[in-house]
Amino acid sequence: MKRLITLLLALSAVSCAQQKQDASVPRQRVSVVTAQTGPGLPVMRATGTLSAKDQIPLSFKVTGVIARFFVDEGTSVTQGQLLAELERAEVDSGVRQASELSEKADRDLARSEKLYSDRVITREQAEDARTAAAVARAALTASRFNAGYAAIRAPGPGVVLRRQAEAKQLVQTGTPVLILANESRGWIVKASVSDREVVNLRLGDPVRVRLDAFPGRELEGKISQITRVADARTGTFDLEVSTDVAGIDPVSGLLVKLEIQPSAPAPKLIHVPIECVIEGDRQRAWVFAYDPGTHKVKRKPVEMAFIDGADVALNSGVTAGERLVTDGLAYLRDGDLAELASP
Repeated sequence: MKRLITLLLALSAVSCAQQKQDASVPRQRVSVVTAQTGPGLPVMRATGTLSAKDQIPLSFKVTGVIARFFVDEGTSVTQGQLLAELERAEVDSGVRQASELSEKADRDLARSEKLYSDRVITREQAEDARTAAAVARAALTASRFNAGYAAIRAPGPGVVLRRQAEAKQLVQTGTPVLILANESRGWIVKASVSDREVVNLRLGDPVRVRLDAFPGRELEGKISQITRVADARTGTFDLEVSTDVAGIDPVSGLLVKLEIQPSAPAPKLIHVPIECVIEGDRQRAWVFAYDPGTHKVKRKPVEMAFIDGADVALNSGVTAGERLVTDGLAYLRDGDLAELASP
């Protein structure tokens, strides 16, 4: 019994001596953060250009000489507004010619039907007259239709981006003379990503949109289109991001910076600030974990998955909830006592 009491007293003395020794050892003041669970894929960054969803090349349906333009580049237009028209002399002459031919075919048809009823001509000849009249009426309809497209009207509200011809210039059928940004279907950002990035993207992935022309403004967007074939020249894949431009005055061609959060399935990883990591070598690095019970720090190896700005994702070495040292790392050694700095 005396021996047990003696042993307990000795252990108590050692413990007190150890506490006095720990209290006498200077402690390094440190700041700590808590390791958090985060995405398993890094944020993707890309650069693109802003444009209207619809950029429509407008042209005349018939060949002719441009009489006049009613708009210039940069002009805002409304739906149905007259933008340009051809000289009408040749177009109207074609309509009159088709009208005269149609009237003649109708007269010939009436004459042929009377002659057929009198058995002067054959049934075949009468049917040929009916066919000729029908063809002439169809030609007149087409001529009137084409005459309606001797003028260009805006298919919707928008802005004229480019004017590719001048008044008095002869243009062929279907040659674009105006490029119109139709704003009725909204605005998009066109960008390109690599093959390693495109496989992790999905339609609807959230995107942060920043424009150099509007510092400090951040727009929300989402991926609305992803091409599934690489560009033959660059080897990259094109994508479109739809965005709401309310509150700004958008202009086609503005430079845009994108931050895309991929939604492809990936295991969650541990995320820590880059200030926690020391002596990094490729994927290997070290951190100091702080134990609030003992007030000691422990030097631990970690495996890095990726670095995203000031954030580091770890594959292993740290668990969620661990407290890691951010400030004072240069003066720490494994097992040192530490004191938390005041917040």
